[in-house]
Amino acid sequence: MMNLLCDPVPESLTIDGTVYPIRTDFRVWIRFELVLLGDIEDNDQAFAEILNTIFVDNMPPNSAGDKATEAILWFYRCGKPPETSGSGGKPSKRIYSYEFDDGYIYAAFLEQYGINLNSISQLHWWEFRAMLQSLKDDTEFVKIMGYRSIDITSKMSAEQIAFYQRMKRLHALPLPQAEQEKYDTIADALIQGQPIDGLV
Repeated sequence: MMNLLCDPVPESLTIDGTVYPIRTDFRVWIRFELVLLGDIEDNDQAFAEILNTIFVDNMPPNSAGDKATEAILWFYRCGKPPETSGSGGKPSKRIYSYEFDDGYIYAAFLEQYGINLNSISQLHWWEFRAMLQSLKDDTEFVKIMGYRSIDITSKMSAEQIAFYQRMKRLHALPLPQAEQEKYDTIADALIQGQPIDGLV
């Protein structure tokens, strides 16, 4: 396992014994995550484009498929093993989105590190992720992630429950496109008085 404190950040991937230089800038890997999470329309075309963007000179051959995928995901995870899902095997809830929290992330980096993410020419993905994970609790972005992730319980006062419910609604992330389309179809059917048996 790579260690950001002891090892130089990687600039290439070794797949089947061949070294492939890659683009390591955070912008490339943010786009990769957006494709991975389905936040970009036409994922197949977007994924092909991002693969062409990741590799500097040439891409691994199709025969290296699984090994190439593992290497790309290893880099994306910053050399760490895959995260386990949330408690009870449920996938952990998303509490941020590069697509919708871009302004908050930009402001947090400018405030805490003095880094203008819009004009910086290069910032390695691993360095960006380390800084993102270390943002202070008083930045608006970290506060918003806290609102999204907090569990509202009966042990809270009525005022706390009302506050956190309001904050969750105010800062809720949009649903993935496919899920939103399903809800819209159900809502349209209900409005028009049509049955929704086949839609649920």
